[in-house]
Parts: sequence; C-alpha cells; structure tokens
Amino acid sequence: MTHTRHRTARLAAATASAVLACTLLAASPGAQAAAADCFDREKEPYTSKVDSHLHFRPFGGKPIPWEEMLGYLQKSGVEYANVYGIGQTLPYDSSCTYYLDCPGTPVTPSMGNDFANAASYAADPPPDDVHLTMSMTFPDLAHPEGVLDRMELLDENYPGL
Repeated sequence: MTHTRHRTARLAAATASAVLACTLLAASPGAQAAAADCFDREKEPYTSKVDSHLHFRPFGGKPIPWEEMLGYLQKSGVEYANVYGIGQTLPYDSSCTYYLDCPGTPVTPSMGNDFANAASYAADPPPDDVHLTMSMTFPDLAHPEGVLDRMELLDENYPGL
C-alpha cells in the first residue's frame, strides 16, 4: 500500500471513529452534561470552534499572510480548521480575483496553492491551540490520470502534513 493510500485509509478510519464516538456520546444519558463541559453557549454564544472549509489562499490577488490568518483563528476561538488552497489558478497577469467575475479568463488546475500552504505550515507551524488539517485541492477530476503521482509528490516534499 502506498503512503498516500495508507494515509487515506487512516483518515477514513479516524473519521469513522469520530462519527461513532459523537453518536455514542449524543445517545448517552450524560450527553447534555458532557456538551455543557465541552462548549458553554452562555460564555461563547456565537463562537465556532471548527472551520471545516477555510481557504488560506485566494483565486487571485495576495493571500492574507500565514501568521495573520493564524492570529484570526486564535482571536475568534477557532481551534480546528481544514486548510484549503485553490486547486485552480488564474493567469499571473490577470486582474481577476474571482473567476466568475471574469468570463473567458482561463482557470487551470495547479498544485501551487497546495505547495504554498504546506511550505507556510512547515516554516511556521500553528500554535498548540490551533489544529490545522492540510488538504490537496489540485486534483482535476475531469482528468484523473496522474493525480496519485502528484499526491505522492506533495507527500514526498511535505511528509506528515
């Protein structure tokens, strides 16, 4: 089993375990007490602890600096975030910042943002109170040939992320 497939299998097993644990916790008699200990809505009524789909890099224009983004997560109380790049890029000389605003501007699959996110993480890991899960957003599912090779390339350059 390749490293990528093994990693995918581990992630699937961990996700299934987490779902099962949440289901069992919710069904238990002490669920309300446990939930109150876990997250107090009276103290933090509008705070989200998880951002399940956070783009650290934009389609076009400059990204928010890594350290600044981590600061926003800490200040807002987000403890867990799934970090996404944008798996497609606009031409480097385009004035577009969002592909739907510029009909006819080519948007092409790219590993650039995934590498940039991984490089930022490796150079400046998040603080202990922010847990980031890195993603791979580059796959062009309309043309899946070579996707596994590129996944392995990212894993080779940034093992463990």
